[in-house]
Amino acid sequence: MKRWGAFLLTVCMLLALAACAGETRGTGGLYEAEGFGQSLSTAFFDFQVNSALLTTQLEDYEPSDPNNRFLIVNITVQNTFTDDSAIPMFDTDFALSWPALEGDVIYCEENFASVQLPEEYEIFKGESRTGDLVFVVPGSQTSFTLEYTEIYEDEFEGNTFQISFDAQQDTQ
Repeated sequence: MKRWGAFLLTVCMLLALAACAGETRGTGGLYEAEGFGQSLSTAFFDFQVNSALLTTQLEDYEPSDPNNRFLIVNITVQNTFTDDSAIPMFDTDFALSWPALEGDVIYCEENFASVQLPEEYEIFKGESRTGDLVFVVPGSQTSFTLEYTEIYEDEFEGNTFQISFDAQQDTQ
């Protein structure tokens, strides 16, 4: 429930910023990139996947199901919004999918490891933030898509941005 509240708060704040700045909305298009270091530009920020690592252990934690692994996705988000205000960000802004999910998505794990981005943070105009999102994924899966969808206050879904990548496997 906390995540949905945070997600809805983010959407409302971003929509208020967009309305104040007179921004025009996208048309619900799909923008895709593939591989590490490829950047996509949303109405509010640019983002890219820097790296992705599959591991069976993160700090002292292991997935509860031995058939799963942690996927550590390192991202960079840069505020490109025209307003001088900070953009509120949440760990639920980005979702993860892979072909077997058939259109469904999962969200990152709640903050339990020191490497993770905080559950809530702000990025000021022109600044960027780099950090990790941690997901629990099937042990056999290596290809993923990280996704962000613009959702406006009136429930209009703007553009969707997807970066596909193959995760590296931890050698430990």
